[in-house]
Amino acid sequence: MPMDATDSKLLKGMVAFAVLGLVIYYYPFSWPLESYKDQIEHLDQTRQQIAQTKKDHGLYFGPQSSRVWDPEAPEMDILPMDSKETMATRKVEFEAAIAKLRKTINDLQESSRMKFIGWTDVPAEEPNPGHYFTYKWDKLRLELDKAARNAGVEIMDQDIGFTRFVKSDVHTMSRPRADELLRELYITETIIRLAIKAKSDQEQEERKKSLKPEAFMRIREVTPQDSDTSGPVVFTQNPRFDPTVKDPRDERFKKYITRQYPHFIRQYPVEILLQCDVNSFMKFLQSVRTPGQFLVIRKLEIVSPFMADSQRDKSDLVKILGDNPMQNALNYKDEHIWARISAAGMDFFEPSEAKGGTAAVGGDEDVPEMFRRPAKGQQVEPSGH
Repeated sequence: MPMDATDSKLLKGMVAFAVLGLVIYYYPFSWPLESYKDQIEHLDQTRQQIAQTKKDHGLYFGPQSSRVWDPEAPEMDILPMDSKETMATRKVEFEAAIAKLRKTINDLQESSRMKFIGWTDVPAEEPNPGHYFTYKWDKLRLELDKAARNAGVEIMDQDIGFTRFVKSDVHTMSRPRADELLRELYITETIIRLAIKAKSDQEQEERKKSLKPEAFMRIREVTPQDSDTSGPVVFTQNPRFDPTVKDPRDERFKKYITRQYPHFIRQYPVEILLQCDVNSFMKFLQSVRTPGQFLVIRKLEIVSPFMADSQRDKSDLVKILGDNPMQNALNYKDEHIWARISAAGMDFFEPSEAKGGTAAVGGDEDVPEMFRRPAKGQQVEPSGH
């Protein structure tokens, strides 16, 4: 039986409704409204987030009424309450937990902080900070050279890396800049003395074992670097991440959302190139983790003279010693290594009071309440040296 006009209109209407349903379900844009498919996915994500929040809340605060998590729950659950648990009691417990956490943070800072001694700050009565720095540098480099020669250690750079600073205009050097250079000078002194001590300790150990002393240490280069600040970074999963999106400007492109909290750590890095035996180097690495002279190893590269025998690739050796590695390798032995280390001493500061005028990243309002610094006027542990 052929279709009449009514049947044709009915069929067209069904097709139109089907097409409209597909458009509503798979609508690819977010304006003026999201597709039904995207709404279902967002609803599922919200349910997962609420479930995780419920789990976390129950872990610390105990169960809540089902009406809190589901507005359509039939009635409020009557949860048993401990008559002894009052808000005042809970507040005391939280304050004690916060105080314990702050003490833990202070203890960790103290164990990781470089103990800068008095001369690393320019005296208030000193009219020329640049001259004060130059005087301390000249005196210290002579002391280090004497200590190194007494221990049989060679320092190839008698200026211990500070030539470029000394040749600058010391007459106009600002007080903050001089303070920073003095701290870098102290870090440099610490690293050099640790290297000297590592060689002496290894030599003494070999003598105690009636072995022929083979401990060796040559400090080939010392390069102080400008200080920098750092702070915690938090990565959270991007709920709108879409692996098919290729445009970096689209918020769905990034798999993780990066959040930088205020900086509160200042690092004073120094790079040093050592030519030494393996045992002395091991003792040196062990010594840099001592509280009070704690150093962060930011970069470490080690090569051996055996790499010079390679007929194909000397790139790693050249990276450490330059284009003529064997010409630069003075009196090397097979048991020697070259180690390029970037080590940094750390200090901590209040995010709004960076030493040297460095501005903190972010603000205290970005920090969770329990981790915020005490307000000015409150009794706090000193954060300097």
